[in-house]
Amino acid sequence: MQNYRPRLYPQQKDSSGESSSWNRFPVFIIFLGIAVSAWFLLDFNPNQAMHLKYRLVVKTNRKDTRINLSDSSFNVWLSDSKTIRTWKSNMDLHTIVIDANELQAKEGKIDMSALLKERCGTNKPLHFTVRPAYISYRKTDLVSRKVKVDVSGSVRSDNAWECVSSPTAEPPEITIYGEPESIYAIRSVKLKPVDIIQKEGEQEQSTRIMLPRGVTSGQKQVTLSYEAGRYMNKEGIVSIDKNSYHNEEIRLLPAQVKINFRLPLKEINAFSLKNIVLGVDTTHLSQRKTLPVLVLQKPDYLKILKIEPDTLDFVLLKTP
Repeated sequence: MQNYRPRLYPQQKDSSGESSSWNRFPVFIIFLGIAVSAWFLLDFNPNQAMHLKYRLVVKTNRKDTRINLSDSSFNVWLSDSKTIRTWKSNMDLHTIVIDANELQAKEGKIDMSALLKERCGTNKPLHFTVRPAYISYRKTDLVSRKVKVDVSGSVRSDNAWECVSSPTAEPPEITIYGEPESIYAIRSVKLKPVDIIQKEGEQEQSTRIMLPRGVTSGQKQVTLSYEAGRYMNKEGIVSIDKNSYHNEEIRLLPAQVKINFRLPLKEINAFSLKNIVLGVDTTHLSQRKTLPVLVLQKPDYLKILKIEPDTLDFVLLKTP
């Protein structure tokens, strides 16, 4: 009986895989051709187009002049591959900066097409479209004035740490610039709040000045100085000082109030409720039904949280 031998196809002849690799070679050639064709079409296609979004910035070193633009952004469409290659080689693709000295007139229009051709700095033909075609500008003369730096609320406390002394700013005042109608109403500028440094003693922190819209300053930051301390809450009963109403024939109901306050741990041993002096407001007495409680004296480091009651009933005493 004749032995059966299976027929060997070309890809099975060589166990080393040479025939299989050779059969895959045309596939590789096809993919390479597709990649080269795609690259050629993208780089050399004369109908290729590109869209760019730009920001226009006018740079000036003068604090007393502001340049107002009708538009701060514009769009550019590049029409062909040659223009795209030239543009990429010579231009920033995001921002165009103009020196304010280039704008001679008080107001006018900037020809964006002419500006872009000048910035590209080439004699090669460029095919592009820019919109808007013109951007208007206007120079505004600014006025200046000195204002105080408001440090209230500039240091954020937490449950355990607070400023023992009020923060101070360096410099304590700054010069601001703006248009007359907006700047004359400003008396002070606020600061961006900072979190308190949780460490006993004198501290320094830099923070940014919060300028109103349309106002500028050469001073961008100030340095805050303050004393930080660990605080705790306490409460106590304080009598109303009779000297605050000694000219009036009245009796207070009650004559004592409860106060809640905070004070630094380092001051607890030296502190006494006698350091707090409370009184009442007796102005327009005949028109009042109750008298508000006033804090007449307290240590600077002490922070009163609540007075209860904060208004007192009273009765008029008959004079003999």
